[in-house]
Amino acid sequence: MAMIMETWQHRDIITNGIRMHYVTQGSGPLVVLLHGFPEFWYSWRYQIPFLAEHGFTVVAPDLRGYNDTDKPRKGYDVATLLRDIEGLIKGLGYEKAIIVGHDWGGALAWAFAIYYPHMSSPPHCDERAPSTGDAA
Repeated sequence: MAMIMETWQHRDIITNGIRMHYVTQGSGPLVVLLHGFPEFWYSWRYQIPFLAEHGFTVVAPDLRGYNDTDKPRKGYDVATLLRDIEGLIKGLGYEKAIIVGHDWGGALAWAFAIYYPHMSSPPHCDERAPSTGDAA
């Protein structure tokens, strides 16, 4: 397996009333990677440097309630989570982003594309099933 160069940077941003932790690397059009349940930004550790090397600013946040992002008592509904993502994109100085999601992040990516079409390209959702090793 190839070794990963950990050249990403850890940062925080205030969005929608919470402090959100994220990892970033690269420069170019913004790609936001949304993790699944019960993961956090680290689940994208292989994709972050690859996308950065191919001309993108990659941002992988810890969603509300996960890892190093604030964990308020409420605000876990889809509308609030989408406002967190909207605030992240705008707070980073972008008007639009490519949103990529896995698992729960995939559901948020689709919802973001529906409710914020002016801020997103078509979503890219990774809904891989675990491999059993059996041929289909």
